[in-house]
Amino acid sequence: MMLDTSLLICDVTEEKAEMTVEMNSRFLANLLHEIRTPMTAILGFSETLADKEISRKKIGEIARIIRDNSEYLLHLLNDVLDYSKMEAEMLKIETSSFSLENLLSEIHSIFTLTAREKKLDFVIRNTTPFPEKIHSDPFRLKQILLNLVGNAFKFTEKGKVEILVSWLGNSNQGLGQLKLDVNDTGKGISKNALERIFYPFEQENNSLPGCHAGTGLGLAISRHLVRLLCGNLTVASTPELGSCFSVFLPQQVLPSTVWKDHFRLDTVKKTQPEHVPSGNIEVQSLKERRILLIDDSVDIQGLFLIILEKAGADVTLANNGREGVNAVEKSLLDGKPFDVILMDMQMPVMDGFITTKILRDKGIEIPIVALTAHVMQEERDRCHAAGCSGYLTKPILRDVLLTAVAKIIETKVH
Repeated sequence: MMLDTSLLICDVTEEKAEMTVEMNSRFLANLLHEIRTPMTAILGFSETLADKEISRKKIGEIARIIRDNSEYLLHLLNDVLDYSKMEAEMLKIETSSFSLENLLSEIHSIFTLTAREKKLDFVIRNTTPFPEKIHSDPFRLKQILLNLVGNAFKFTEKGKVEILVSWLGNSNQGLGQLKLDVNDTGKGISKNALERIFYPFEQENNSLPGCHAGTGLGLAISRHLVRLLCGNLTVASTPELGSCFSVFLPQQVLPSTVWKDHFRLDTVKKTQPEHVPSGNIEVQSLKERRILLIDDSVDIQGLFLIILEKAGADVTLANNGREGVNAVEKSLLDGKPFDVILMDMQMPVMDGFITTKILRDKGIEIPIVALTAHVMQEERDRCHAAGCSGYLTKPILRDVLLTAVAKIIETKVH
């Protein structure tokens, strides 16, 4: 009796298709829930701001809630975007030499407030000497650690969250491994779920009050990123006692490698300051600076106008590229050229790419900062190729905008 293999193949294909449909349905359900929950808070609290009897203290509290939920939505969108890139094999790694101490100082700074609010200890320490500089992708390694440390705080109600740094192998010339352990004293993960949590759309059931469940993509993306860095991400956990996620990164030891014995996170400056407090030198340096904002969105115009004028800038608005070119030419004829141009890249009538090229072809060298919702490296390269001097991705927070504008004007002056 001969076995009909075509029927077996058919059954396997059908079963795989059903699993894919089930996974996608589960993901869509999770995503819709995760989007609607913060959107309910944002819309609801936005409506309460219209209440004339609301106190100033309450307004500040509502503003914090709206911002926190908005940032969570942005995190969701970034996860979905990264996962789509991962599926299309488009996630890119850009390696460079950088200070591990500086990167961990940023992580420490970001989660200090969370640790204080949850009354948890947050410690970063090393158990062995470590290289002063490592070779990897600083942006992706930061993304991985943000995800792991964020999860640790999310599922820990008492005790501590800790990052342990160690070196596997000797310090002689050759290959070694940097190991980063993210430990917590949280709820832990059941044995059956330990490997499943790295699959897309999978996660342990969340029983902690006030926690967003998430899309179940963070750990899948993190493990994929670690493997792109030629490393590995593992987990060990004991229910009710805590978990340890370990990142292993291979490193080449050179004769020039400098080793450090301990971290000094309190004295390290951030490599990429993301939030600059109001009233600092960057904000003050915009006083009487002339800025042209070219954007077709009335809401974006209104928002940026408030931010820039409060910082002392003289702002001119244009609704599209054609109006922008006219405004630049008029400013030059009047002898009052703009110090910087903020350029939306997607506009009707004349978009930012064409506008930037026209201005550069005319020999106009005013710095142009691209404003775009696209985060792909290809889009960044396209903006630079068109002649843009800088690049900001939406949504753009106040301090990020002010710092970027001040920095590009300062660079122009010097």
